[in-house]
Amino acid sequence: PLTIPPIPSAPGIPSSNQIKARLGNLQPELGADARSYIFISPYDDNKLRTISSVSSTDTFATINLSTSLSIEEQKEMESNLAIGTVLSVYQVQAFTIRLVDTQFNNKTLRSLRIDDNIDVSGIDLDVADNIQDLQFEYGLDTTNDSQINSWVDDTTDIDQIRAIRVFILAQTGKIDKEYTDTKKYSLAGVEVGPFNDHVHRYLLEKTVTVRNRNF
Repeated sequence: PLTIPPIPSAPGIPSSNQIKARLGNLQPELGADARSYIFISPYDDNKLRTISSVSSTDTFATINLSTSLSIEEQKEMESNLAIGTVLSVYQVQAFTIRLVDTQFNNKTLRSLRIDDNIDVSGIDLDVADNIQDLQFEYGLDTTNDSQINSWVDDTTDIDQIRAIRVFILAQTGKIDKEYTDTKKYSLAGVEVGPFNDHVHRYLLEKTVTVRNRNF
């Protein structure tokens, strides 16, 4: 499996049948004789596709995909699986996580939203309400020894990313007059608070390992 991380200054999924990626992510697998299967998630029930053509610049490759597997491709895949052939199947996850402000009863609320980034008619899904802050940190391997030796807020070299820390500061939707929040919260190396108000808060932190067979 291969997860292609978001690419700065370049669209990850320009259409439902096209991917843009750094050459280093896929180049070894794009030979003329290669048979690679790809599914884009979350989209179209994770339908398997094959690579129909590739065009590239010095930095990025544009990978055009088939709409779906043809009958011949389905038979070929089933035959290979039946004899125990190991197939190359790539999962491309295309989504953006962000905070959005919404109005409810003349009150501004912040929601955690996931955009599928597939096309202009893509699905936007609000997954949590009353989120005060969302921050990310990237764990980098800057010495190419498979160890994380630096955590940064941003990076221009996605090939060094080995993990991502996600920080979510949530709060209750109602105030508690009997409670005063005097805590400090550490998000991505920055402390916020105390807020000294009557709102309960909870900080969630998760480290996600980035999987890539080129690492």
